[in-house]
Formats: sequence, C-alpha cells, structure tokens
Amino acid sequence: MGVKELWSIISPISEKKSLWELENKVIAIDLSAWICDSQSLHTPQINMYLRNLFFRSSYLLLLGVKPVFVLEGVAPTIKSNTIQQRLKNKNQKINIVPEKKVSRSRLSSLQKQCVDLLSSLGLQCIQGPGEAEAYCAHLNRLGIVDGIITQDSDVFLYGAREVFRNFQMSPHYSCDSYSMEVIETKLGLTRTKLVGYSLLVGSDYNNGIQNLGKQAAIKFLLTVPDDKIIQRFVEWRNDSFFKYFEENKFIGSDFTLEMKIREKCIQDGSFPDLEVVTEYMKEPPDIEFIYKWSKPDIGKFVGIAVKKLNWEEDYAIQKFVPLLARWHLLNPSIESDLKITSIIGVPVGKNSFCYRVRWNMYDLVTIEPKTLVSKAYQELIEEFEASKKSKKTKKKNVNKNKDEKLLALEVLEPAAKHNVINDDVDEFDLSLVAETIKDDKKRRRKHLDPKRYTESQEFQAGPSTSSSANNGNEDDEFNLSLIIQNIVARPQSNPALLHLS
Repeated sequence: MGVKELWSIISPISEKKSLWELENKVIAIDLSAWICDSQSLHTPQINMYLRNLFFRSSYLLLLGVKPVFVLEGVAPTIKSNTIQQRLKNKNQKINIVPEKKVSRSRLSSLQKQCVDLLSSLGLQCIQGPGEAEAYCAHLNRLGIVDGIITQDSDVFLYGAREVFRNFQMSPHYSCDSYSMEVIETKLGLTRTKLVGYSLLVGSDYNNGIQNLGKQAAIKFLLTVPDDKIIQRFVEWRNDSFFKYFEENKFIGSDFTLEMKIREKCIQDGSFPDLEVVTEYMKEPPDIEFIYKWSKPDIGKFVGIAVKKLNWEEDYAIQKFVPLLARWHLLNPSIESDLKITSIIGVPVGKNSFCYRVRWNMYDLVTIEPKTLVSKAYQELIEEFEASKKSKKTKKKNVNKNKDEKLLALEVLEPAAKHNVINDDVDEFDLSLVAETIKDDKKRRRKHLDPKRYTESQEFQAGPSTSSSANNGNEDDEFNLSLIIQNIVARPQSNPALLHLS
C-alpha cells in the first residue's frame, strides 16, 4: 500500500509513457509487488505469479529495458502490526500481537521460486536488507538504476526519483511515470513533507490521525519549511508558545488550521512517531552493482516451465527462444548455435527500424533492431538490400512495359473511335463538308418526287403552320451519314479513316 491517498494526490502530475522510452535504462523492480499483483488474480492457471513474471520480464528484455529485481528482506519491527493485520484479513483466527516480529515465510518461498525462474533468464536479483521499495529507492537515489517499478507509494519517502506503475503490455505497451522533480516543482511536496504527511494521514507503519483529511494535511505542510516540519510536530506537545495560543484563543488566520490539526494530533499519545521518521530517512548499506544480462539457460527454463507452469516442452521452447536470439545479437562475439540465416523483410509502422529475420533453429522468425543485426550479420544485410534493389528494378521494368502498352492503346484508341461519326467531324475540312452539303441539297431537290418529299417532311418535322417552319427544318431532311460516306470515298478524305476501311 504505502502512504494513504498519496497516489491520488500525485496522479495529476503523472505522465503516460511508452515502454519504448525505457529502452537501455536500468530499472529496479520491486519483486514482491509483482507477486502480490498476481496473487490477487482469480484464474484457473497455476502459479500465475511465475507466468506473469516470465512474460513481463520477456517483454521488457525484448523492448531493450534492463531489469534488475529487488527482493524483500527482514520486515521492520514497526511494520509488524500491518503484516499481522493483512494475515488476519485472510485468516480471522490469527490474533494480532503488538510489536511482534513477523516472518515472511510465505513470501520468501514465492520469492525463491521467482529467483530460480529469473536466473534461467539470466537476470540479476538483489537482496535488500529490509523493504524492497526502500532499497529500490536507495539504488535510484545513488544513480545505480534509472527508475523503479513498484506499487508502494512510500518509495518516494525512501528517496526515489523516478517511479513507474500501472504497466500495460499488449497492445499499448505503456506505463504511468512519476518524477519526484515534477512533484517538488508543481505540487511543492518534498521528501520531508511527504514523511510529515505520512505521520498525519497514515502509512504501512502508523495509522495516522483520526478525522484528519489529506487536503488539510497538505495545505498545512505547504506553510512549513522542510527543516521545521518534524520539529514543529514535537513542539506541538511541549512548546509553551502553542499552549499560550491555545489558552488565549486570539490567533490569526495563519494559525487557525495549524491549531486545529495540533489539537487532533496531541490526542494521539504516540504522535509524532519518530521511529517512522527514522525508517524512511535512514541510509541502507551501499552496494557495488553493475548490470549484466547473462546467457539464458533454455534447459533450466524448460524444466521450470514443465514442472511449475504445466507447459508442454514445445510451448516452453517457443516462448523462450526469442530471448536467446536477442541475447545472441547483444553478444555477437560469443559463439552460439542459434544463428540468423536470412533477412526476410522490414516491418512497417513503429517497427520500421527493425528487420524481420529467420533463424536456423525452431522455425524461428523474429523482429530485431537493425542496429543489433548489423553488428554480426552485415553480409546478410548487404544481400537483403541487393535483393530488394533487384526487386525494385524488376518492378520498375514491369511498370515500364505496362506503361508502354497503355500508351500504345491510347494511340490506337482514337482511330478505333472513327466508326462513330460524331467523333470524326473535327478531323475533316469543315469548308469541304459545307460545300458538299450544299451540292447534295440541290441535287436531291431536283430528283425527289414532290409528293414523297412532302410526306417525308411531315413525318420528320411534324405538322407545320407556316412556310417559314418548313424552311427552318430543311437541314433535317438529309441523312448526314450519306454525305460523310461521300467524303470518305473521295481521294481528299482523312487518311486515318482510309486506313480503317
């Protein structure tokens, strides 16, 4: 849990980050937090904490993140009441004994199984002296790790600077990022103020003050300098200055909120609990640590997967081999039986900086960063690029031939349209057409039977009430196709039409 309501206070300044942004960063992971997350899931799959641990670790490794797992040590004495209460929630028969030293036998057993699995992946684990999140924060504060993955908000009170939570793997691969620098700048909450907040509101180590809300606590703490906060809490009980204001009641508005909070706090005989302050502010022993991803052990992993996860061997190998392949690319100088045989393409979209490669074992095809592939397989890259260039040339030639054929069709197509009379008129000498029409009119009027001509006129133009109407429709008496056929038959006709005849 951590500190009461702290996540809700700092969540407005959180930033949604893609897991790709954690590439090449060393991240300390509170292993107990992942175990507890998985234990709370209701699923028919056995040992869900191991299954989730494998897939989460695999995702991080393949995304280029460098995970290191921190284990819980001996629980602080002041946390015994909290641990006993959690056990009682699961088993009502357990009696809570104040200040009793509580063992973490169940958690220790689960952690041991997780360590075995992680060692088969080649990952490192660090045993903390106390709370895992405390040691994660210590590593982060020293700059040994770049950030922390945990669900315990008191990690900030231990001194953490960068914290990640609410991980989403497929399909979004994102997390919520919290920066202590942003918390200090935008919210005005320093590490010391957060420790003071925990004394007022409550944490894993204390219950807090009854009927004291988070907003009132924050508002008061922002009025007190960091180096005066714990001292002020102590003075509330003993300093005559506060007793004077309490007796006289003549106080300014600046002291009204503080005096109300003080009144509630001094009713709690244990306030302020300085053991809580000591737990959060103490410095753990230093450690010399350098991140290293050792070669994954496929035999060991398959044995664990078959025994603990009830997986088939083939399935276990299928899920494990991509890690072995990535490790090989990161360590090309170390001899390996697993090798890339060919590059088969470049993915589109967000993976465009990678190659899709085929391996010589397990029918494996993976997507790997180009930078890693180039370290050991430059010849394959050159072959792939040459092949791609060759394919482009062939495609270009095919398109060129296709374009030439289309061009030929476009050249021939207008000639094919000359069978349609209306499309051919603009290809003739219009003066010749007009002259021919005039000559044909004279010739046909001379030879047409007047009676037949009248009937034809009435059929084509309909009844007429005036001679002007007849004159206006004279051009409709003739079929233009006959005229054009005449023109085509002449030597002066359009060569294109002669060619089509």
